[in-house]
Amino acid sequence: MGQPIEFAQWFSHKFLRWLNPLSLIGIILLTVLLAPSSRLFQGFLVFEVLAMGLALLAWCFPGLRDKPIVGVIYYFGLSHWAMLIGLCQGLTGKYSAVWNRTQRKPMGK
Repeated sequence: MGQPIEFAQWFSHKFLRWLNPLSLIGIILLTVLLAPSSRLFQGFLVFEVLAMGLALLAWCFPGLRDKPIVGVIYYFGLSHWAMLIGLCQGLTGKYSAVWNRTQRKPMGK
């Protein structure tokens, strides 16, 4: 019983989190497509545009990042932007996440 739970934890941590930026892009695109047919999706679209606008304002004006709501939106967007860059670099072979041991000098010498 523990193995399926451990697999789900590993899968969500190692794989699904890399897809978060793609999921957000998909959500925004679907909201844009559905907005003309529903007031609910129009409201979602307004919320998404406001959130992206706040994140961009906080990027331009670092003092805004100290505001609780703006800071959360900014760092949420920043982390997903970084994940998207990392995903693109990983898929194009520009970055490898292979860990290599660093050379160290013995202590005390």
